[in-house]
Amino acid sequence: MVPDTWVFHVTWCDHQADMVKELSLSYNRSDNSVELYDPKLRRLFLKRTPASIPLEGHLYLGNTVTIFSRQLKIVDYGDECTRSDLAPRFRKAAVIVKPHAQKHLGCILQRLTDSGFILSGIQTVQLDHQKAKRLLDIMKSPQSQPENNDTAEQTDADTQTLTDGRAVVVEIVGHDSKQRLEYIVGAEDPAQARQQSPSSLRAAYGISRTQNAVLWSALEDDSLRHLPEFLSATSAATLHEIGRDCSCCVIKPSALRHAGKIVDEILTHGFRITAIQSFHLSRNAADEFYEVYKTVLAEYSQKWIGPCDARARLTNSSLRSVSRPQVFYCAMWLRLHGNDRHRVVMIDELTQGVCLAMQVEHEENDSVARLRQLSGPHDPELAKCVRPQSLRAKFGSDRVRNAVHCTDLVGDALLETQYFFSLLARSQQ
Repeated sequence: MVPDTWVFHVTWCDHQADMVKELSLSYNRSDNSVELYDPKLRRLFLKRTPASIPLEGHLYLGNTVTIFSRQLKIVDYGDECTRSDLAPRFRKAAVIVKPHAQKHLGCILQRLTDSGFILSGIQTVQLDHQKAKRLLDIMKSPQSQPENNDTAEQTDADTQTLTDGRAVVVEIVGHDSKQRLEYIVGAEDPAQARQQSPSSLRAAYGISRTQNAVLWSALEDDSLRHLPEFLSATSAATLHEIGRDCSCCVIKPSALRHAGKIVDEILTHGFRITAIQSFHLSRNAADEFYEVYKTVLAEYSQKWIGPCDARARLTNSSLRSVSRPQVFYCAMWLRLHGNDRHRVVMIDELTQGVCLAMQVEHEENDSVARLRQLSGPHDPELAKCVRPQSLRAKFGSDRVRNAVHCTDLVGDALLETQYFFSLLARSQQ
């Protein structure tokens, strides 16, 4: 029998107290509600409350979920019932997109997500011979489940292909990952893959046995720990690698299921993705990144008042603590927007899950203006009218969940790419 309640051990970094709290998270599947319990103090930390977004697909080991602006990292299962139910469902695997297949990165990512896998991590890596061999050792360790046992010659050939340029390591989570990846990726030899499974990735994008587009392995036990350690020590881009004519594009968490299509759109419009990396931003990091927009767009501000906040302020019996300008603003907000309850601040949107940051360069220069044109107007409804083929018109839903953030000014491009690929990437090491 499938349990109605899942229990997890989570940690929360309390920056004000400068300590990490260990909590117990109970998730009720019937009504998407959560409850937090502090085992150290033996008391409730948060009574049973409905979550703001569906959490069922985000509760797996190593992931971070945001509940009422608190980012909780799932470190272990809370009971055996939860473990037996979820452990087979959320199996991790790693897929390496080889340098020669970078132009097909978007199609490969979308094929994985369309097959039901969750993108839990992604990073561009520039490997020398030693690092490439170390990565293959992790992928083909006895603790992991590689696709086969290669000979020494094949391993050397794979090592050489990984050093020919920048590769992309993708970490995915899904049910029966080993069996499903065998079918999705196909045989090692692309010629054999075209005969056995013509729709597989290697059949579509492979050239030869060595240039066969992707490598993959199901991750178990020690591999789950060694791969993140390896990636954290191998930054996606360094300061001297960040180009002058570049732009920054961030795929927001709400558009992660369309990440492959967005990446493919960027590549087909003449851009080259020189670095891509996944981040789970803290509220402080998102606030710093959006600092320059606070006086431009109301949705970017932490103090932006939504409909629920405005109605609560107006119906509160003790209005003495609310100034006249605040009351006037709340009344005008409700008059203009009514019961539009789906709107959230941009910081909440950017911190609710994994986002993908990309450094892109256009083949004809002027990268910032070209990416801004491809992204379209900030409002997806406006974008559908004036630029129906733009990213926000195709994949955005409203002014908050508008699929992507892109650099607006040429002078901000270097700052935004450095913020992600220098500052935040180093803080994750």
